[in-house]
Amino acid sequence: MKITIEHLRGAHAGRAAELEQDVIRLGRAPDNDVCFDAQRDLDASGHHAEIRVAAGVVTVHDLGSSNGTLVGGRRLPQAALRSGDVVECGAGGPALRVSFVETAVAIPRTQVRGTVPPGVGALTAAAVAERAAAAGAPAPAPAAYAVPLVAVAPGQRQGGRTVSMMISAAAAQASKSQGLGRGTQFLRSVVGQAVTQSTRKFKLALAACAALLVLGGVAVGVLLVRQARGQETARQKLVAQIAVLASSSEHERVQAQAAKDQEREEQKAAREQERAETAKEREELQKRIGNLTKQLAGLQAGGLGSSIAGDNRRAVYLLTAKMGPIEVPVCTGFAIRPSVLATNAHCVQAVRPLIARGATIWAVLNASGTKRFAVTKMGGHPRYRDQTLGYDVGLMKVTGRLPRTVRLASTEELRAVKQGQAMYVYGFPGDLAKPQHPEATITQGIISRVMTPDKLPGKFEDARVLQHTAYVSGGTSGSPIFDANGTVIAVNAGGFRTTQQVTITAANGQTLPVNINMAAPGYNYGMRIDLL
Repeated sequence: MKITIEHLRGAHAGRAAELEQDVIRLGRAPDNDVCFDAQRDLDASGHHAEIRVAAGVVTVHDLGSSNGTLVGGRRLPQAALRSGDVVECGAGGPALRVSFVETAVAIPRTQVRGTVPPGVGALTAAAVAERAAAAGAPAPAPAAYAVPLVAVAPGQRQGGRTVSMMISAAAAQASKSQGLGRGTQFLRSVVGQAVTQSTRKFKLALAACAALLVLGGVAVGVLLVRQARGQETARQKLVAQIAVLASSSEHERVQAQAAKDQEREEQKAAREQERAETAKEREELQKRIGNLTKQLAGLQAGGLGSSIAGDNRRAVYLLTAKMGPIEVPVCTGFAIRPSVLATNAHCVQAVRPLIARGATIWAVLNASGTKRFAVTKMGGHPRYRDQTLGYDVGLMKVTGRLPRTVRLASTEELRAVKQGQAMYVYGFPGDLAKPQHPEATITQGIISRVMTPDKLPGKFEDARVLQHTAYVSGGTSGSPIFDANGTVIAVNAGGFRTTQQVTITAANGQTLPVNINMAAPGYNYGMRIDLL
């Protein structure tokens, strides 16, 4: 059977090959019958699959390839093919159209042999015998004849004309079987006898019979050819139907096997997913145990705050503005990348007017007044608005490489932040911030509320403001807020304010009520770290 392979996709797209063998191997290795490009068709394996021909059925078999073999878009270990099916070597890999035509079965024509019918044979034999006696030669024996067998439906009979034509054909065949020269003598004897003994009417009748014999022979030939062609077509259709039924049965068997294989693969995938989930749970449990162990060690060493301050001592910076000999503290920043500091958007806004007046912004390393980095670029969150709650985060880029960075909380760790859990702020309170001798202060509190910028409860994606109770002041804006594991969960941004009414007594003894806007101790807030 000839198999036509067309490359529809891959490095050899547009090529075609015609093969006539029982096994056709596909792959990138050079010993395959159909080779893919070894450098570009990387979805196909070296020995990817085989196309096999057996009992008129064409199938494709995957050879344990890395990306699988697909027929009609489905990944199958094996499948029966129909002409025109597309075989893919890996999803998105080289694609082949497989076409083939089944070879028709040749059916020989049946023949019947026998002796010359008595009527014809007697007449011919008599004429020959007379001619032979006149010439002094022995009379020849009756000749055998061969005629094609005409197919007749059950219960149908042949008419007299058909029998007559078959007899005439047999007589003609018998005369041919005598040889060219002797057949000619035989015909001359018959014709001569007929001419000698007949009248004019007999001659006309003989000519008409001869014409009828010729026409009858032609008609019989045409009928035999048509009947043979009809039989051949019917047999070809029968063979094709048998092949289709066999192919369909094989196809159904292969599909059933493929369904079972797919079910096994799905069960295997489910088991692997279950194992992966179990491993993830085990990893999270081990992480929690590690955090608890770390917290216990911190408590034993003098408290968690002490451990957090020690681990992040070289990751926090005092941000200053320097104009000539004058240097003033502005905010706190902390390293999140080797050359990037995180702080508040309102700190970025505060230094821009100073830069316009010629000031230089510095990041001075905690506990080292001489180790400092110049700020070269800065920016606040695009949704931040002054005097509003929310999105108060900013970034500053510095020259050089910062010695240490903090560890930022993951999304899972941020989701675990709950009301009442411990937290720590590590920064530079304004009254204690000294540019020449910077020393950060750590304070402890709890997360008192998680809310949206509108001060309402909300979904995780919206509730990014963490209210806390740790002591802060102006210089601690931009300080990192740590959880008990030493992970940064937020950027400290400020405190809520409250209005109180006090009574003032004038010198003349008159009392006046006065409203004073003042900070509300213990009601501070930070921006969740994922706003960065």
